[in-house]
Amino acid sequence: GRPTVVESLKGKAITRVCAGDGFSIFASDNGIVMTCGEGTTGCLGHGDWNTSVKPKLIERLLAVDVGAISCGSQHVVVVAAEGAVMTWGCGEGGRLGTGQEDDL
Repeated sequence: GRPTVVESLKGKAITRVCAGDGFSIFASDNGIVMTCGEGTTGCLGHGDWNTSVKPKLIERLLAVDVGAISCGSQHVVVVAAEGAVMTWGCGEGGRLGTGQEDDL
């Protein structure tokens, strides 16, 4: 492979990225969080399990001031600037911290 510019992210001022097993997340300091890749187990955060071949905005996070973002192999953890923690993706083994093993 060779490094390739992601044209759909140009002008988005992306400052943070992380990648899981088959998916990627891109976040900016101005409230934009986008994901692409395999949506298996809901790890893209769009409320479905669909695959997205181009980065797609997570609309539910538009009102969240994202402070930190981290990816596991099939799940994501976001910490908002005010300290709220949000998780989604594969819940197996309790990795989402919700007290259940459901995929979100």
